[in-house]
Amino acid sequence: MTAKSDACYDAARGELTRVGLRVTLPRLRILSLFDEEVEGMLSAEDVHRMLLLRGDRMSLSSVYAVLKRLDAAQLISSHFEEGRKVFEPAGRTPGGHIVCSCCGRDIALRDERVDAMLKRIARTHGFELTEYVVALHGVCLECAEKTATRAFAKPAAKGRTTIAA
Repeated sequence: MTAKSDACYDAARGELTRVGLRVTLPRLRILSLFDEEVEGMLSAEDVHRMLLLRGDRMSLSSVYAVLKRLDAAQLISSHFEEGRKVFEPAGRTPGGHIVCSCCGRDIALRDERVDAMLKRIARTHGFELTEYVVALHGVCLECAEKTATRAFAKPAAKGRTTIAA
């Protein structure tokens, strides 16, 4: 174990204690993984794979259970992106998302221009922005194309659908 991983285990131990969760080896391993290695969002399968690569043996079902508990304790955050639940360290990135109102697709919004604009708006109103949550709702291109296609569909013989040109 490296000095960096020792420090990450110590930090993880402190965080678990702070939120009132029992300190267990699986929780320490996963939380330290987020402290030490994660720069983006990871699915449960990604976390499982990274743990195995580090030599930490844990079942995928245990990974899911630990992630669920850490998310509920707000030590990590989660959302759906491209049809799968992904996790990231809590508070690391601003909370901006674009959500499709039809299929629920959720894409993290990471744009320095948006960050700068929101900070400027907050300052204009006498606030120092510490964090934010922005959810833009609309219809993704895939759903928009499906909706447009259905609008031009007409019934064909024997219950089949054809597209009017």
